[in-house]
Amino acid sequence: MAVPSPLLNCNIMYIDHELTKRIQTYLSEDKDKRDITEGATLLLKLNRNKILYTHIINRPEKFKDKLFYELEKYLKLRLNQDTLKEVVVMQEKVEKEVEPEFKREMGKRADHDQLPDEIQAAYTENATLMMQMRYLHTELRILSRPQYKPCDRHEKLTLLLELHDKYRANWEAYDNAVAGQKTTATAAAADKSADTEEVHADAPAEEEQTESPAEEEAEDVNAVKKINAARKYLSTNKKKLLALKNDESQKEKYETLLKSCQERVDVLLKYKQTVDKDLIACGLNVE
Repeated sequence: MAVPSPLLNCNIMYIDHELTKRIQTYLSEDKDKRDITEGATLLLKLNRNKILYTHIINRPEKFKDKLFYELEKYLKLRLNQDTLKEVVVMQEKVEKEVEPEFKREMGKRADHDQLPDEIQAAYTENATLMMQMRYLHTELRILSRPQYKPCDRHEKLTLLLELHDKYRANWEAYDNAVAGQKTTATAAAADKSADTEEVHADAPAEEEQTESPAEEEAEDVNAVKKINAARKYLSTNKKKLLALKNDESQKEKYETLLKSCQERVDVLLKYKQTVDKDLIACGLNVE
């Protein structure tokens, strides 16, 4: 019998998403413009502490910092809880759909060499995707240790499932391809090639330059390393960047760190990776 993931034993409370949105809207305003009574009412809905509510209403100047701190604390908990729900669902999907793939061999069709070029390329790509999925799966096993929180797994799980979707799509295309039959892309490429050959019939042939499988694999491994390094750098510096942004006296340090973080975001975008939308609040362009 399979041992259930420890994530599936998490106690997930009900979250009022409308209340969460109201807290986010409230905290997005400048501190000087926040309505203390509205904030105190939101906090009362969260902690049911009528004594603290009364103190905030009667002595707002003394207790407003306490109010803002408590609301930010509760908002973080609620957002993490939403993330935890997603992690549980994604973890179940990994166990049911991704992990069985690791036990299967990549069988090659007898007519493989007669398949369209892009179908053969999809088969080759799946070897790389499998390597990347195994790498991520190993990282996720490390992140399941007690010193890490379930939300630490969110980005890795998202990436793993994206790779798996591409992996399965490649297999479907490979299994359903007809030997000797050109796909739309192959036919278009062949027509273009024929036109080019006709126009340049008298031109000397150029030596074909292609990368070896070893070179391609090395590039893929390097890409995974770059992606992971970029994610680690952003995770480490996100809070610091936001703090510098909100401190006018640290403008120069903020701009320096912002540039470094944007370079890491650009790496993720280059490799078509998901980027945490929370980074927008730090001043980063994630599109």
